[in-house]
Amino acid sequence: ILFVWFGIEGLRKSRPLLLLFAMAAALILAHSMVAHKEYRYVYPALPLLLIPIAAGIDRVIGRLYPSGAATLAAILAGTAEERAKLRAHCRTVALTTYTWDQNAGGLVDLYRRLAAAPP
Repeated sequence: ILFVWFGIEGLRKSRPLLLLFAMAAALILAHSMVAHKEYRYVYPALPLLLIPIAAGIDRVIGRLYPSGAATLAAILAGTAEERAKLRAHCRTVALTTYTWDQNAGGLVDLYRRLAAAPP
């Protein structure tokens, strides 16, 4: 049901996406008129249906979280230097906060001992 809602949201006010949906509907309609049905012929219609659904999800999320969408747009529109600073900051936070060695509970040491032990 959510896919239908997202699909309708994606098709609203968008002629190119409406064309994709019309192509998918034509494929499915033509296939449903054939007596011997093989579903592999319907598979090309799936991406044509998923693109408007993705656009609808984007529109709904944009309405629910307008500041989050603006933040993402600002990050993407930033200069190369600003993006490099953001990457460096994220890398520093990730390496200091999420270290696998500390959270593994001695698993790395166990692997090292097993690798060093003679067979």
